[in-house]
Amino acid sequence: MSGDRLPLGTRVTKGPDWTWGNQGGGGPGTVVQHENKKHPYTWVWWDTGEYNRYPYGPDMGFHIWKTEEYPRIKLMHDPLDIGMIVKKGHSLENLETIRNATKGVIIRRSQDRKRLKVRWDNGIITECKINDVVYCDILTESEEKFVSLSEELFGHSLGREVKENVDARGR
Repeated sequence: MSGDRLPLGTRVTKGPDWTWGNQGGGGPGTVVQHENKKHPYTWVWWDTGEYNRYPYGPDMGFHIWKTEEYPRIKLMHDPLDIGMIVKKGHSLENLETIRNATKGVIIRRSQDRKRLKVRWDNGIITECKINDVVYCDILTESEEKFVSLSEELFGHSLGREVKENVDARGR
């Protein structure tokens, strides 16, 4: 894979060379596929559910741009989906190829939502059952800022149940 390509699972927004109107609805998405070297397009699964390909690189323009400001937050009753950060469930703890991985990002899901492909933080991609992974509620500093901003603007944190004086873990 070319050094100019964004890794699978990277969160993106519209870039400085964007020419695609309102595709993706103006919000973030997740890199899910690359085309071959002859056509260096990057496929993005937008959080709106749209899916399309875009040029990315110095020769074709930066139509999409890497972001760490918009993590894919799991809504309270939603199933796991593309772009969400997960950690290994018990059934994957001893899988040799991802033994030293701590978290991963969902890059594919089956239509019936029972199987996923996950790109782990050690670079390995595995296919697994949805019950093999657990939504990762460990937030980075930028993710915490995003959740705080959404609480301030909307009175809730985009999927976390907010109760007076009680956090999402019931404490």
